[in-house]
Formats: sequence, structure tokens, C-alpha cells
Amino acid sequence: MPVLKLQSEMDSHTTAVPHRFIDVYMPSANGEFVKVYLYLLRSLHGPAQELSLSLLADRLFCTEKDIIRALGYWEKQGLLSLSRSNDGQPAGIVLREIGPEAETHRESAV
Repeated sequence: MPVLKLQSEMDSHTTAVPHRFIDVYMPSANGEFVKVYLYLLRSLHGPAQELSLSLLADRLFCTEKDIIRALGYWEKQGLLSLSRSNDGQPAGIVLREIGPEAETHRESAV
């Protein structure tokens, strides 16, 4: 199983969740998808670690397919970018800044 590369140079004991994520994206997202996004945020704010789909699935008590669906959902929402291996599996994740365009998302979701 390929390893997902997720990096940060910060070592913190807290996880900051952007207000816009909570106000705009979280209410309309599947709860499992929210768990995945929050776990990725948390993973960025600690020592470097290797992630894999199977590790994420084990830690969050869901399937690898659930993880892939969640990553695809957040990619479509514009909150992350995925790079993929030759077989199409996620190989890298970049969490993107949640900008003012989130307000447009909120209005269209209502």
C-alpha cells in the first residue's frame, strides 16, 4: 500500500480548525468526511509521520474506500489537493487555505 506524504515543520500540541471550515463546510459534510479532514489537520501539527490509507482507516474505524471518498469530497470542495500514483491511488495531500470563496459555497449549499 502506498504511503501518503503529509508534512509540516510545526510542532504543536493543538490543532487549529479554521472557523470557515466549521461554519461553511462542516454542516453539509458527511460526518465520516469531517473526521478525515480533522485527522489530517491534526496530523499536520505534530511530528512528521507516514500516513497510509490503511492507517487512516484503522485510526478512524472506517474503510479505505471511506477514506478515498472523503479525500475526493474535500478535493471537490477545494479544501485539499491530491496527487495520485500511476494506479490512481492518493499519494500526496496538500491542505489548502480556506479563502473567502467559502462564503459562495455556503450560499449555494443553502
